[in-house]
Amino acid sequence: MSTPAVELRAVSKRFGEVRAVSEVSLSVQKGEFFSLLGPSGCGKSTLLRMIAGLEWPDSGVVCLGSTEMHATPAHLRPVNTVFQSYALFPHMNVETNIAFGLRMKRVPRGVREDRVARAMETVRIVELAGRRPSELSGGQRQRVALARAIVNEPEVLLLDEPLGALDLQLRKQLQVELKSVQRKLGMTFIHVTHDQEEALVLSDRIGLMQAGRLVQVDSAERIYERPRSRFAARFLGACNLVDAVVRARGPGGLQVETSFGLMNAAAAPSLALGEGARCTLAIRPERVEWGLGIEGERGNQFSAVVEERSYTGPRTHIWVRSGAGRFQIALPSHAANRAALGIGEEVLWRVPPESVVILED
Repeated sequence: MSTPAVELRAVSKRFGEVRAVSEVSLSVQKGEFFSLLGPSGCGKSTLLRMIAGLEWPDSGVVCLGSTEMHATPAHLRPVNTVFQSYALFPHMNVETNIAFGLRMKRVPRGVREDRVARAMETVRIVELAGRRPSELSGGQRQRVALARAIVNEPEVLLLDEPLGALDLQLRKQLQVELKSVQRKLGMTFIHVTHDQEEALVLSDRIGLMQAGRLVQVDSAERIYERPRSRFAARFLGACNLVDAVVRARGPGGLQVETSFGLMNAAAAPSLALGEGARCTLAIRPERVEWGLGIEGERGNQFSAVVEERSYTGPRTHIWVRSGAGRFQIALPSHAANRAALGIGEEVLWRVPPESVVILED
């Protein structure tokens, strides 16, 4: 394994009586787009600021490459930070804003101009070079802030909710462009966000934080498809959490009893759950098969009564009452419209065993 771009070893930070970060250990690889995801107050921005040198850990070690940073101030660390507030100089135009850091480092004028031109081209703002921040839109200002950060060619770029102040459509557009810039540069990006969809779209891996701790670190796909805890299942998108009791264990997984009836789940071999053990199942609403597409007697098939429907554009969410439990199903809206089931009507639903996740807590 090559030396990580960033390594944290048992890092902790308190503010008075509040423990903001607790014993966090993490390795981020070179060239990786890594996101720290979690609700407000979970410690993700504090963690980012400790990497940047804007906060000092009370204990633990922060390494950039193979070098410990305990004695290195922020301005000497090989990182740059892009903030949500842009922090552009209002009296300077775009070009001089981007060049400011290079001027402070006394980079020769010819080299400086070339690097500024390349940075503006990378984020597609060449035509804005002579404008001042007050003449730019929010999205354009965020591009300038990004160009000002990458022009210094840091080893690691830190992004603290950089798209949080933008409207939805612009945020989605810039998500795609931000990922494209990162791939083009091959630079390590560490990104802080509370937006689940943004983290899934951008990230190679995600570190999910809760109350100052990392609760799961995994690829974007796996952290969504295979959450390990109730918190992870709930925080990343909609999820049905079902209480269950193990009734039998076989080579294909577990048979569990739920409020809907008996259900088969493809359990991980590492889960040591014997007969009678209680557990929690996580089932994503979009993994449920429904109604007209179900034929014949198959496992994990149940009847239900429609209680509520909600149209959200591409998907329609349907809540059903099945046995003693309530369950959410998400269908493509064209399929839901074709089924045309109203409130109070009966329907069949089924979930494949491989889509039933048994949580660790």
